[in-house]
Amino acid sequence: MNRKYVCLLITALLGLQSPAAYALINDEPVATVGEGKFVTIPHENISKEGGLPIYTTQINVGANYANTDFEVRIEYPEYEKLNTQEAALVSASEIEIGEDVKANCIVAVQRKEGVLDISFHPYVRRSGIFYRLKSCKVAIYRNTATKARTTKALAAESGRYAQHSVLSGGKWVKIRVSKEGVYQLTKSFLASAGFSNPANVKLYGYGGLVQDSVISYSGNNRDFDDLEEIPLYRDGSKILFYANGTTKWTYVRNKWRHTNNPYSSYSYYFLTEGDNPATMQNSGTATAANEARTTIPAHSLYEEDAYSWYAGGQQFFDSYDFANGNSKSYQLAAPEIASEGEQYVTIAFSASDASSATNVTSSLNSESLGRMTIPLLNNTNIGEQGNRARLLEKTYTATTLATSNSVHFSTTSGHSARLDYIRFNYQRNLNLSTPYFELCDPANSGAGNYAISSADSNTKVWRLGVAGRAQQNVEGTLSGSTLNVTLPEAKDRYIVVNTAETFPQPTLDKKIENQDLHADSVCDMIIIVPASGKLTKQAERLAAAHREHDNLRVRIVAADKIYNEFSSGTPDAMAYRRYVKMLYDRASSSADMPRYLLLFGDAAWDNRMITKDWQNSTPDDFLLCYESWNSTNEINCYVSDDFFAFLDDGEGRNMTAEKPDIAIGRFPAHREDEAKIMVDKTINYMYNNSVGSWKNLICVMGDDDKTSNSLMGDAETIAKQIESNHREYNVRRVYWDAYTVVKTSTGNSYPEITKQLKSYMTNGALLMNYTGHGAPASISHEKVLLLNDFKENKTSNPSVWITSSCEIVPFDSNEETIGECAVLNEKGGSVAFIGATRSVFSQRNLNLNTHLMKYILTEENGKLMTMGEALMKTKCALVATSGESTDFTINKMKYVLMGDPALRLAAPVGKVVIDSINGKRATGAKVNLAAGSVARIKGHITSQNGARMPDFNGTVTATVFDKLETITCHDNAGNGKDPYVFSNRTRRLFEGTDSVRNGVFEFDFPVSVDASYSDETCLMNLYAVSNDRTAECHGMNSNFAINSSAELKNDSTGPALFVYLNNPDFRNGDKTNTTPYFVAMLRDSDGINATGSGVGHDIELIIDGNAATSYVLNDYFKNDFGTFTSGSVGYSIPELPPGSHRLVFRAWDMLGNSSSAALDFVAVRNLKPNVLDVTCNPNPATETAVFNVSYDRPLTDVKFTVRVYDSYGQLVWQTTTNGESDYGHYPITWNLTNSSGARVGGGVYLYRVSVSEGNGAASTKTKKLIILNNK
Repeated sequence: MNRKYVCLLITALLGLQSPAAYALINDEPVATVGEGKFVTIPHENISKEGGLPIYTTQINVGANYANTDFEVRIEYPEYEKLNTQEAALVSASEIEIGEDVKANCIVAVQRKEGVLDISFHPYVRRSGIFYRLKSCKVAIYRNTATKARTTKALAAESGRYAQHSVLSGGKWVKIRVSKEGVYQLTKSFLASAGFSNPANVKLYGYGGLVQDSVISYSGNNRDFDDLEEIPLYRDGSKILFYANGTTKWTYVRNKWRHTNNPYSSYSYYFLTEGDNPATMQNSGTATAANEARTTIPAHSLYEEDAYSWYAGGQQFFDSYDFANGNSKSYQLAAPEIASEGEQYVTIAFSASDASSATNVTSSLNSESLGRMTIPLLNNTNIGEQGNRARLLEKTYTATTLATSNSVHFSTTSGHSARLDYIRFNYQRNLNLSTPYFELCDPANSGAGNYAISSADSNTKVWRLGVAGRAQQNVEGTLSGSTLNVTLPEAKDRYIVVNTAETFPQPTLDKKIENQDLHADSVCDMIIIVPASGKLTKQAERLAAAHREHDNLRVRIVAADKIYNEFSSGTPDAMAYRRYVKMLYDRASSSADMPRYLLLFGDAAWDNRMITKDWQNSTPDDFLLCYESWNSTNEINCYVSDDFFAFLDDGEGRNMTAEKPDIAIGRFPAHREDEAKIMVDKTINYMYNNSVGSWKNLICVMGDDDKTSNSLMGDAETIAKQIESNHREYNVRRVYWDAYTVVKTSTGNSYPEITKQLKSYMTNGALLMNYTGHGAPASISHEKVLLLNDFKENKTSNPSVWITSSCEIVPFDSNEETIGECAVLNEKGGSVAFIGATRSVFSQRNLNLNTHLMKYILTEENGKLMTMGEALMKTKCALVATSGESTDFTINKMKYVLMGDPALRLAAPVGKVVIDSINGKRATGAKVNLAAGSVARIKGHITSQNGARMPDFNGTVTATVFDKLETITCHDNAGNGKDPYVFSNRTRRLFEGTDSVRNGVFEFDFPVSVDASYSDETCLMNLYAVSNDRTAECHGMNSNFAINSSAELKNDSTGPALFVYLNNPDFRNGDKTNTTPYFVAMLRDSDGINATGSGVGHDIELIIDGNAATSYVLNDYFKNDFGTFTSGSVGYSIPELPPGSHRLVFRAWDMLGNSSSAALDFVAVRNLKPNVLDVTCNPNPATETAVFNVSYDRPLTDVKFTVRVYDSYGQLVWQTTTNGESDYGHYPITWNLTNSSGARVGGGVYLYRVSVSEGNGAASTKTKKLIILNNK
């Protein structure tokens, strides 16, 4: 999405003189007609820290937007007066509030159509009184009378692209070269490539120069589309051609500068055969008035990329370390250097952090050039924070430059230092003393005369081809040994070559199968897979799921095929973008534009894999990623997949101010098993295979900080935003400073928070939203969560994580990261992860997080917006607004989606409505409840638009919370600020599940005597799911309070308890594994108290009387279905040391009576599990058989082995797998084939199942299986 930098400060034309004239007294202004829309402006709290709220909106103005002036008017406004506190905050702000609303309007392009990004502070001041704008029409007026309409309607740009690729037919072989130069195709070389007739050989391509980030298909320097043929030089005995390398040269301020291709060390071309190979035509006749030149500006370069100071970016350095006192000489030629003309030596050096400045002395051919002083890093300077090294480029005027040169360096102080490059600029004689040289006179515009010495009849001059113009021969006049030529455009590139010389041969790469991406039709989703093909099978599974579930048109394309057609076979990230843009440009309607791009593969910050970190990796197993130029500063360096999303014409030049046009996600997998994990999780999530009230829970986390409370404040902004706009969700706050910190010599920790977050990760939460400090392997300085917590998490309810934090997801790293481990965790983790790849800044993070939460929870046509589109729209919004929420920096580009961009949050969209509480209307006067009583709740289910659903049959889960509490934090970080204060509902009074029949439900819940007894309202969150899992709904009610006490019956007996470890047959003193599964079954006629709100009234498990191994299990208690009088607790005890242990379990009823139970047990490492039973279903089997193993190790990773034997005792089939289950029942499927894949015959078979833990002994059980008609 392109931005026009037109910023119009538009005063809204209200046409009214005083507040009395507004909707407050029902006087309407004169109606005018214009484009636009009516909007209701949400009421947002005003705070000192957050600044004045800004309202933003977008209005589509269609394809005819260019050369048009737009005027914004606020029409039909409705205002309300601010209260005294709000007015004081508005008055104290730095924003000038006048009598009229002032709107910022920016004209942008989104997916080929004009869009007005409009933003304003919704406040006015009239007669000293402040008002808030509640609603209005944002009207748009056009003025095109004085300007020609030059834009065209949305249409396919079909003329830009070939309808078919030349690779679609014939035989093709890919060749490569390691550097630019003239190459020779010998008969033997061609024969080895499979071509028997050199006369029919053709060459296609344009080599490996890195492509410009702005795609242009017009003008003299337009980009190549498909491969174009290069005319070969043929003289009967040899075939010659010139190949570009991977270094591009540009002439800037009278000196040559260079740019290396950061994606490839090789340059690629294609060979084929056919009739009528292209012949090199002569260039047109040109005339020039200048005297023939005999010299041109020339260059030489030494640069060997092998090292990077930081794991990211495009800047690489020499392998040699100039530690203090080290020295080294480098040899670099300057062929045919002229005696006249200036000589320049440019040296680029870098140095790491050190205790002193680094001094590098340099000399050229034993003559001193000077000393480079690379200053000491100063990370106290905000402009230098994050530096890993300093760079210094210096250009010296030389006097001793010769044909052969030695450049010597030594360091006299400082620490580690690396050479970047040595570059010569000099005047070169046009003397053909070498087999060839490049002739380019960049300062000469137009035709020019040149005299080439040492020439003969074999000397040729080739004008290199560009897109749309093939390579040409330039004829000259040979006078003795001087060839005089007139170049038609002197600043073009020419090659002067002695065709009689022998030249090197290129390297055969591989044969290319026919392909035709240029013929691809429109699609909704593009999946790019690595060239190796290892991940393609899994990508196909995902594509099939999207076609079936979402009715998406999905195309899978291999990266190497994209390179072949869009970057001459050379790996280049621009090739991905050019392919996607082709489909985007061809679309004749917005419905046919691609919506999603999934990069189905991992990436490496070293795309070429030239450093030691990556030398053992295989590029074809990875996809490319876009890295920033900077690779020495962890703040300014970044990796971003946004690069591939800028698809409108002219985009790519200023990406921080441009809008992405396609939603992008990435699967960071480079092995098939990793890809399968992500596809399995995505499909399971897509098809809603795991349901429950966890999908109504959003956890908002806020870190503490040594300098301020801003991180918790930012988290609170997110929590309040959700509660204001989506009241149905159960928002749980976890703010570090509200908990007790444990301080040790090795640092601070928050064990309570760790337990709480691990509980959410295990039991499930729809969203986990974190604001705070972070690193690739830890959440917060206190390491509340570590990488292994994400890697080893086990859950069937995976969350979506959003982290406003530094470098949680540097997916281009070769080290494990939290974001990647979370999505690659086969048994849990997250289904998608949105986070930053590098260091980011908190205020910009908050702006992004605020928009992201707005979009990711937005419903469209009964569905939530996809995660990829939510992130895309967030980044669009950040360059569409004004004021503090604007972000024209790289900060937003560092945020990526690890996951499927077409996947939606699996959140409820229907509504659960409470009709009555104890027979009183739930939406009328506040209902008062008495502690110790039983409340009766009745309600119904509706669709998202409010229509009743009488066919809804399923379950409803209600969670009841006590009144809001004021939480005062502790200043654990010691920032010296006033303790942070916020409100939260910490006391859960009840959670239970009951039936929904024909769209209505009713249930009872006991009102705990541990409630707060207050007139302040409580809260009930509700979640419902239909039996077929096709409909999920949620709702809330806060129109009741617990402010009295019922007459309590005379009951002093606590709950009845039955407790065991691993299985109900456990006997006191038995042996268990070291991570036993604890189960408690509870019953009490007054209900079980799981509120945790009474002093000491927690459900608690204490092991060995040790506080460190004591666990509060309130959140693990579940009422039995349809009743509040019984329930159970299941908890996997963390690793225990081998030996004897004693546990005590305590629980309370709703009237405050407690009971306890104790167990003695012996923990044994690798204890043999008990196989309780094994069944096979069906039996007899005809197509497949499922072995169901019942064992006594729930939630423990164990090994299962199944062996099937025929009636002769011969082994027919076997499998071994590791896994776990919630309840100790594990299924294993057999497709009734033998080890060779052949179907087994009918008959009687024996199957033996063995189960073991770790390296311990196995338990086995054998049963009989009958197979019938297996064909």
